[in-house]
Parts: sequence; C-alpha cells; structure tokens
Amino acid sequence: MNNIKTFYKNLFLTVLITLLHPAYAVQQNGYSDVTIPIVGNAPYIGSLGVLAEYRKDIFDENFEPAYVEGTYIYIPITECHSHETGDSFFQQKDSDDDACLIDPNELTWYIVEPKNTSWNEVNRWDELIHTVIDNERFNNTILPPNEKSLFPSLKIPKEAVGKRIGLSYKPKTLEGNPIEGPMIYLWDLNHFFAQTPITTPENNQKINEGSKIGLNPSFIGEEVIPLIEVPKIENLFLSGRFGIDEQIEAKYDFIANTSEEYTEISRFWWGELGSTHAQATIDNDKWMNSALSPKLTESNIGNIYEVSILPIKKEKGLIAIGSPVTVDTTHSANTLILAPNIENAKIFYASTQSTVPPIYTAKIGDKIIIKYDFISKSENLNDSSTYSWINKTSGTELSKGKVSEEQPDVEYVISENDIGQVLQAIIQPTDSSDLKGISTKIDIPASLNYPSVSDLRFVNTPSFTQNVNAVYTFNNYGVEEIKDNSSFNWYYIDENGDKKELSSGNIIESGIVPALSTPSMELIGKTLGLEIVPNDQFERRNKGFSVQNRLPSIDKITIFDGETINLSDLVPIKLESFAHFSNDEVIQVTQYGTWKIDNPRIEIVDGNTMRAQEDSIGEEAQLTFKYNGIETTSRVVVVKSKLSDITGTESEFKTIISAETYPIIKIYGSAIWDGIRDPDNNQVIAGGPGGKLGGDVTLNNSNTFNFDDNITSISGLSIKGTPYFKEGFLIKDLVWNVVENGQTKQKYFKGNQIVSNLETRLKSIEIESKVFGWIVYSSGTVGKDGTYIQGLRIVYY
Repeated sequence: MNNIKTFYKNLFLTVLITLLHPAYAVQQNGYSDVTIPIVGNAPYIGSLGVLAEYRKDIFDENFEPAYVEGTYIYIPITECHSHETGDSFFQQKDSDDDACLIDPNELTWYIVEPKNTSWNEVNRWDELIHTVIDNERFNNTILPPNEKSLFPSLKIPKEAVGKRIGLSYKPKTLEGNPIEGPMIYLWDLNHFFAQTPITTPENNQKINEGSKIGLNPSFIGEEVIPLIEVPKIENLFLSGRFGIDEQIEAKYDFIANTSEEYTEISRFWWGELGSTHAQATIDNDKWMNSALSPKLTESNIGNIYEVSILPIKKEKGLIAIGSPVTVDTTHSANTLILAPNIENAKIFYASTQSTVPPIYTAKIGDKIIIKYDFISKSENLNDSSTYSWINKTSGTELSKGKVSEEQPDVEYVISENDIGQVLQAIIQPTDSSDLKGISTKIDIPASLNYPSVSDLRFVNTPSFTQNVNAVYTFNNYGVEEIKDNSSFNWYYIDENGDKKELSSGNIIESGIVPALSTPSMELIGKTLGLEIVPNDQFERRNKGFSVQNRLPSIDKITIFDGETINLSDLVPIKLESFAHFSNDEVIQVTQYGTWKIDNPRIEIVDGNTMRAQEDSIGEEAQLTFKYNGIETTSRVVVVKSKLSDITGTESEFKTIISAETYPIIKIYGSAIWDGIRDPDNNQVIAGGPGGKLGGDVTLNNSNTFNFDDNITSISGLSIKGTPYFKEGFLIKDLVWNVVENGQTKQKYFKGNQIVSNLETRLKSIEIESKVFGWIVYSSGTVGKDGTYIQGLRIVYY
C-alpha cells in the first residue's frame, strides 16, 4: 500500500513540474494571479577580515603596537556593491548576481576561548566558548557604524583580557530567493575567513561557518593583553650652573601610576624656547636619554633655553608613554646659578684721556683701554674675566690676558701693523668660581681717520650710446672734520692686460665721480675700469678701490637687415650697416668700417653711396662690409626701374629722393605742396620752406610717406595758374593705396581747395613691387623762399 501511495505522489509531482512555467503556473481553464517564487542561490562571504586601531601610548617592548584592552576593531567597508564588494576585508558574493545588502544587526562580536583544548588545536566554532558582547553586559564597547565601517565596531572590554575576540555575520541581499545566507564565524582575527561558494539551492541551508583562507598582515594580536596606566611627570624644574661649557639638569617627579615593578626610559629634548615640545614624540628618533643638558654655548645662555620630556616606562613587557612636559630657564621654580655679564663697555683713548677718539689718526704706541661694568649674579664673586685682541680683518690673535685685581684693565697698544686695520676686543665675563657668561665684542677702528671708500659702483651699464657715471660712499667714520679729497682714474684694459688711462682728476663733489664721456667704438669688448684713491685734506691716502665692467661686444653686423638689395638703375642708395651688441643695443657703424663690391659695373661713391652705372641692368655683385674684425655680405642685383609720367611740370631743379636714404618723407604746404622734408632733422630736401600761407597740409590723413609700405598704386594731381605761381603746374594732391594686414587702405595728401576752374592734371600708376624713390622738380632753388614742388615722378619696380 505504501509503495502505491509513493508511486502516485511522485507521478503527481512530475506532472505538476511539467505544467508549471519557470516564473508562474497557468491553469488549463484560465489564468492565475498566484506567483510561485523560484528558489535560487543564497549569498555567501568570499572573504572577511578586520582591522584594529591600536593605542598610541601603549606598545610592546619593541615599540610595536600592543593588543591591549581598549583597542578598537572594525571591518573596513564604507560601501556595499553588487555581487562582490570591497577587498579582502569584505567580499560578499552571490551566484545569482543579487544586489548586496549590509545589515549591521547581523554582525555579532564575541569573547572566545577554547573549551577543552589549546588554541593551536581549534578548527571550528563549536570548539570554542563564546560570550556575546553587547552594551548591556559590557558598557560602551559596541560602537555604531561610522565613516570607516558600515558595521558596528568593537572597543575591546576588560573582560576579554587573556582571551580572544571573534565575530559572526549573516550575509544578505536586497532581492532574490533566498535573501539570507548561512552564518560565517571568525574565531582567529589574524586570518581572513571565507565560506564555501553556494552554487546550487541544495546548499542554501547547509552549515557553512567558513574557514581560514590566509593571514591578515594588517592585524597584530591573539590573546588580549591587560592594559597598564601611562606615566606622567610633575614638579619639573631646572637646576645647575647656567654658563658656557656647563650642563644644567632637569629635575622632576616621575609618576608611574602603578604598584608593580617598572623601569623609567623617558626621553629628553633640549633647545631654544618653543623648539622642543613638538619634537617630543615617540616617532622622533633624535632624542637624549639623560636629564643633563648638552654643554651650553653662548647661544644657549643668550636665549631662553628649554627641555621637553616624554615620560616613558617599561612594565610587564609593555611600554607606556605619557604626555610631554616642557620647562624653560625662566621658570620660577628653577634653582639655576646664572653666569655674569658685561654692561656699558666703552673704548677709552689714552691719547685724549677720554672716550673721544683722536681727530687725525691713532698713533703708533697709543694705548686703547676697554672700560666696563662687571655684573655678577652671585654674591661675593669677583671679576676674573679673560680677554683677547684680534685683527678682525685677518682673524689673527694679537694678544690675550686675564683681568685681576693687579691688572684690572683690558688694554692694547697700537703697533705699526695695526694702521689701516680694524681691531676687536673680545671679553669673556668670568667670575671667581669660573662661571662664564656671554662674550662682549667691541670693534676698534685703529685707522679711525684713514679715509676709505665703499659701495663704489657704476650708475649705468657701460655702453657706446651714453656717458658712464659712477658713485661711491666716502667713509670718514663719523668725523665731520675729515673731508673728501679723493682722486679718480677712468681706464681700460688693453690686449696686454695693462691699464690705459682715459680720464683722471680729483673728486669735485663727494660721492659722485665725474662722468666718462661716451666710450669710443675703439673700446668694443674691452674692460672698462674706475679706481678711487681715498684721501682727505691731511693727505692721508688709503689704498685704491676699483670697480670694473666689460664693454659690450658685437654679436653680428647687418646690411639692410641682411636682405638682397635690389638696386635701381636710376636711383642710387645710401649704404647703412648696423652692429648688434651683446647688450641688445643696435648702433649704425657705417662710417667706421670699409665697403667693398666685387663688380665694377656697380660702384661705391663718397664712401657710403652705391649706384649702378649706365646699361648695368641685370648685373649682380656681392657687397661686403667689414668692421672690428667682423665681415658681413649682401647680394646686390641691378633692376630696371620704371618711371611714371610726370605729375605737374618738369623743371631744371631736380632732386632724386631715394627710398633707402629717406625711407620716410614729410610733406609741407597748404593749398599746394611747398616742400619735402627729412622728418629726422626737418631739413628741406625738395621745394622750399613754405609759401605765403605756410603751415602743413590741412586736408590729409597722413603728412608722411613711407616707402616701406606695401604700395599698390599712386595717383597725383597738379594744378596750373595758382595765385602763387602762374608759369606752370604745381603739385596739389597725392593718393596711394597700401595693403595692411591683407586689407587695402587709401592714404593721401590733399591741399586746400583754391579756385575750382584752374587747369588740373591727374596721373595714376600701378606699383608691381617696390617704390625706389621720387624724382622731384622744384620751381626754384631747393630750400629757398618762394620755391614750390612743381613736378613729381615715381621711380618704381
């Protein structure tokens, strides 16, 4: 009977499973709203471990963190991701990829200990005695989640001493079926634990408490160690002789806060006020282990000195560290014996029997005495100070001695070797107990009245475009009677290293050297020097003081910026060369060098003008300029010029204006053109100085013409029969087009309107490449009153 029941039961289940859809079942006679959940895989832990925050004041004997009561333990996780989260400290997995859920209530902390065996033999959770830790039984031990962990953290309670800490956690998901996995147990926090992966529903409810998968190198500790109290320091003060080469001692009460046996291993830091407290940390490996200071220096006793102590004890195999304490030498509880000092030190001159120095000079054999007040900080101690006299310039010790009742003065007799030197007396205040204070140093200028010079310098960097000026400070050591009678000498260093004088004489105004006129170009690259010999009205000359600076050298020389020169067959050009100096100055040096050209069909006349001979179109040549040992060349090509028609009237007074000679020209006039001038010097180069009305052209947008502009066309207008000149035409207007930044722009000169019915002529030309110059016809002698511009012809290419 039982077999038949079992058969029909299995048959029923088979049919039912066949008819069911994976998500829901559909009845044969209609539809059902009942969903039958699918059973999937439970979540499980792929890795779990903890971190500890150890106390900063308790260590083991090797100064490594100590696993004592009060240590904080937590799982470092701040975000729960799907499927797999965090690193080795927390990895939750789910074979169905269901989203992870952190449930703080599923985490439980325990105090654990073996039941009937040792820790080395424990392999499972059920082999342990475990006590749940909560805040009801162990006050303030379970801490809420924070920025470091989404789980509650643990502050190890005192009851865990000699035992270990464990935990359990049940993984959960936000969705799926089931949403809970089996509980995992960590009973050895020195290891990471993991559960067996759950890949089939049959394993969902099986016991899966987890096992070790590797050491946790971030965790140190097994059994919890009992906590010891940290020490402290009280009643700290300083004692001893506070003087040079002495040592003072820090005295204090060390409060160990224990009845057990301990060893004090406190650390000490000595230094200037405010410098030691921040250093007094256990991480600082530079410390002293003695309450005695280092030997004191002048710097130590000349300032407030302090000590910081970090109280440390060794007890029961642990190191306990207290808070640092600091005391300085001004503390009222100190028992310091202070060193003596010197006050009101003054120089006494035997020659004047006073502190007033001699006016003229310190004489050989004159005695200098230092008088001072000896201040002893202890009663019944006499002055036993030591002193030495040194040459401050060389550092050589000249004499030394010790003050006594028989020899109470610090004195020195000036010798011949001291003239011109600065002496220094060094007095070491010392009392009769040999306690030394801070030295007093006094400078004695034995050459008091020997004048000297300081801060000698060039006001401007020497160049070839301006005078060279220099200044200095005349030192008379505050004696107004001493006057500056110094002399100067400007010089340069020649090729043999010898000084060659340029200018010399006596100073007129103290502190200001008469200027050296602009250096000649012959001094290029040479060293310029200035020497001042200090002197006063008593003819007491000191050694000379000098300053030098190198004059600029030439980096390169260029001819017309080094470009190929297109020489007009009609218009000569004025040659120009430029030296580019190391100080970025550019100076025209045309007149200093020599020109040479290698084609006789092109000639150089008047030293700096180049012109082509007749019938030389197409001729080429190499133009060479040499100056100061530097040679530069440019290529010259003779090109056929084009001539525009004459605007106006040709006359016998003809002027050729070269674009190279006058790259910019300026027009003067009012109704018609009076003249053309060089804008650099305002000299008339064609026409006259001005008509009856005078003044500039008034109706124009530019009264200068720049041959270097990119000119594309020129139109000229002349008129005949003006009141000023009735014999022929005169120039009135000029209009030209230039290309600037890709745009065509019109420029023009336009004279005032005169009489509308006068005869006019308009001429226009197109410029293909370059304007070489103008041929200008004047109505009379150039530069003479009553002369106007009568005709204009453009020479272009």
